[in-house]
Formats: sequence, C-alpha cells, structure tokens
Amino acid sequence: MTNTRTRFSAIVNCKCPRCRKGNMFVHSILKVTSFSKMNKTCSQCGLYYEIEPGFFYGAMYFSYALNVAQLAVVGIATFHYLGDPPASALLISMISTILLLTPINYRLARSLMLHFLGSVKYQKGW
Repeated sequence: MTNTRTRFSAIVNCKCPRCRKGNMFVHSILKVTSFSKMNKTCSQCGLYYEIEPGFFYGAMYFSYALNVAQLAVVGIATFHYLGDPPASALLISMISTILLLTPINYRLARSLMLHFLGSVKYQKGW
C-alpha cells in the first residue's frame, strides 16, 4: 500500500482530494476499455467528485497543457537523436506518444482539475 498523504502523490495516484485515500477511478489504468470510468463518490469520505454538472469539461485544458509539454519533449528528443528527421518520423513519434499517453493524461487532467479547482480542502483524520 502506497502512502498517498502528500498532495503530489494524491494527484498522481488519482486519490480523493479530501481524504487522499479513496480512488477516483473504478478500474486500473491498464484496463483499456474502461480506464475512464470514474467513481461518483469517494469510498472513504463520501466526497461527491463532480462538484457541478460539467465540472470536468475544464479538465480538457489541463489535458491540452500536458499534451503540449509531452509533444515538445518528444519533438526535441526526436530531433536530438535523429538529427534532422523526415516529417513522417516526427509525425509518427508524436502521434504514437499521444495515443500511448491518452489514458494517463485523461486521469491526470481530471485529478489536477479536482485538486486545484475543486475547492476541496484536505482533512486529516479520514
């Protein structure tokens, strides 16, 4: 069992922002067909995750920022290792990065949205 008491580890592990124990998502990230299925409430403290209707639409902005940062790193790495690669190599590396990291970005964006813009304070003792 991992320690999820710090805010950073709670965000990365997609734990509840109030108790930092309950899982935000139903299944493991490795279950490709349902990686996006989210619990409605925290199993530990009962926090309702979707604070208002459409709350997680804002997570698209977090996801966009994550994608841009990742693609910048992949683009720079591709140029560094391949010299001056053809456009097809650059395109393949970027598209494969987006596809491989979609489940991670989806979950991380929702976790960031809830932790930073959800107005939920951490409460010790849960």
